Amino acid sequence: MSINWVDVSIMIILLLNMITGVRRGIIRGMITFIGIIAAIFLAIFWFKEIGEYISLHTTLSKEISNIIGFAVVFLGVYLTARIIGMFLKKVFSLLFISWIDALGGALFGLFKGSLIVGVILIIVTFIPLPVFISDQLEKSFLANRFAVMITIFYKYFEDWLPASFQFNTEDFLKKFHLNLFVLKSTFKIF
Repeated sequence: MSINWVDVSIMIILLLNMITGVRRGIIRGMITFIGIIAAIFLAIFWFKEIGEYISLHTTLSKEISNIIGFAVVFLGVYLTARIIGMFLKKVFSLLFISWIDALGGALFGLFKGSLIVGVILIIVTFIPLPVFISDQLEKSFLANRFAVMITIFYKYFEDWLPASFQFNTEDFLKKFHLNLFVLKSTFKIF
């Protein structure tokens, strides 16, 4: 295993997320992250009611009204979370502890970047790739480390995931030529 363009890409994703995390801070970053998740769930839960209201009071079709309803709920929740995050960031700066906020933001950015890399690796291992890309992925130092971390975390959360999000970890690790038996004996968590 050596460092190749896959490793450089992973490092860039992690670094950009850390830099963004420092700029935003942990408070604003976490509230925005939670806001996006809440916005998605609330929009899924309420878009039909809002769409129905729009459809009754306009000449728009039900489908268009539902799309607008989803967008209205999503944007409303997301923007509210952003405003709360900016307010709390200002409070932190007034308390002269903005460096803690920035350091926490860098760590949260690293976490977020790791999630992004993990999701990308899961997706690319289950789609057919050209040989030169799969070879580079296989030989990547960081991609292999992330494959191990993904497998460890997946085993902890596997029971909580819906069936459509579950996958065979042995097939996943084979893409990186990693052996589940070696991981089991090394980490003793499976």
